[in-house]
Amino acid sequence: MATRAFNTRELIQDLRSGIGSALLMKKYELSSQEFAVLLKKLVDARLIELSEAQALVTQVLQYGFECPECGTKDPRQLDSCPKCGAFVAIIESEEGEDVETSVIIEVMKEPPPAEEPEEVALFRGDLERTGRYQAGGVRDQARLKWKFPTGGWVSSSPVIYHSKVFFGSWDGNMYAVDAETGKERWRFPAAGAVSSSPAAAHGLVCFGTSNGCFFAVRANDGKEVWHFEAEGPISSSAAMAGQSIYVGVSDGHVLALDAGSGQPKWRFKTGGLVSSSPALTGRVLCVGSYDGFLYALDAVYGRQLWRYQTGSPISGSPAISERLVTFGNWNGTVFAVDVHTGHEKWRFASASRINCSPAMGYGNVYLGNGNGRFLALDLSTGKIIWELETKGPIQSSAALANGRVYVGGGDRFLHILDARTGRVLGKFGTGGAVNSSPVLKGNTVYFGSDDTNLYAVT
Repeated sequence: MATRAFNTRELIQDLRSGIGSALLMKKYELSSQEFAVLLKKLVDARLIELSEAQALVTQVLQYGFECPECGTKDPRQLDSCPKCGAFVAIIESEEGEDVETSVIIEVMKEPPPAEEPEEVALFRGDLERTGRYQAGGVRDQARLKWKFPTGGWVSSSPVIYHSKVFFGSWDGNMYAVDAETGKERWRFPAAGAVSSSPAAAHGLVCFGTSNGCFFAVRANDGKEVWHFEAEGPISSSAAMAGQSIYVGVSDGHVLALDAGSGQPKWRFKTGGLVSSSPALTGRVLCVGSYDGFLYALDAVYGRQLWRYQTGSPISGSPAISERLVTFGNWNGTVFAVDVHTGHEKWRFASASRINCSPAMGYGNVYLGNGNGRFLALDLSTGKIIWELETKGPIQSSAALANGRVYVGGGDRFLHILDARTGRVLGKFGTGGAVNSSPVLKGNTVYFGSDDTNLYAVT
């Protein structure tokens, strides 16, 4: 049995380069089964995400996976049968010999050197859209630190990047204000309402508008770098990962744009308007559509991995945690499905339309609905843990930090709740509905209101 050794750093770079499984197997002289074994070892060593491995192995196992226990065929599986749960990892070469993996394991003991992470600021705090923030937050009753006036509703959720707060307004401007003082640094006239949240990375602030333009402007001075003209309004908030930007458009497309040029890398067409903000884990990109489907796409090539039918429009962003993607739809149902297979784990009927995105943390899912009901559901089972009745529809997506939940409401308040019990710890009143989703940095909470102001409270 021949011993095989690989340069782990080079191998991982090649896996993520987009050159495809066939060329990888040719370069490293691997059979399809040997390639699958190698991917599983990389996943076990936590050097690549399971979703990355599944996307690659699916390309080479087109003849289909067959479970030796029940006969189920599913080429996406690496570890266990999706139907009966039997352990079925591929461990033989095409010639029927065991694949030697001892040297592979030795090579993988030295992980690639850590790189200084690029600062990225996104709607819901991370690419998975969990709404979790590493911040102290406000302990009880919030007090005004500063507020910044605009000429229109501020339903755009702010992001904080390079000590500035970036947010849009229905007055057609993207604003940058100092996070500490609230002093304006610049504004960019977008010639269309900016209702979605910006995304910031690589020194750029990227956002869409109601007139169908997607802009990338410099974070330091607001000067335009490029723009892309879509075929419809953009209310989706972009995800930025590496050199790719992912965003939904009201013409039904999900786009992947090059961060450097704004040119499309791929387009995926759904059957309805896409206002949902894409969530990303590994190479799996999840996004909802008004056609009632939640889609899982390969982030590199834009190919559909699976789709899940709900029967009603999905306008909010999905959230991903613990291998589950959670989301709500317009008939008021909350869903949890396996992010790798699209198989449903549970659903909960909230009895009123859901526009917001769920927050995921502390073992729960948190979100509100159109009748003012705010819920905490058990992430594993979907059973209700606690609920709060407010006096207006909830479109704001909750933020989680330091054991607390922060959420805005149509009752014109920012609510501060105990994440474990739902007990009201404090609230802050504004002059309009709070549809903007809160963002936390240190002991300060930032959010917009339909009274045309952006607020910083502490």
